[in-house]
Amino acid sequence: MRQAEKAGGKVRAVQLDLAEPGTAEELLATAERQLDGLDILVNNAAVHTGAVPIAETTEADFDMGA
Repeated sequence: MRQAEKAGGKVRAVQLDLAEPGTAEELLATAERQLDGLDILVNNAAVHTGAVPIAETTEADFDMGA
C-alpha cells in the first residue's frame, strides 16, 4: 500500500462480507465516490467458478449451497 501511495496512488483497505447481497455493488459505488473508480481489487478469499470473466459472474456462481 505504501508503495502505491508513494507513487501517487490512492489506497484504501476495506473489510467486507461479500456473502451479503448488494455488498459488492456498494464497494464499487464507494470506490467511484472516494477514488474516482477502482483500478485494482485484491480479493483474499474466493471459490473456483471456472474460466468466466469476473464481470459475467453472478451471486449464484459463488453460492456453495450452504
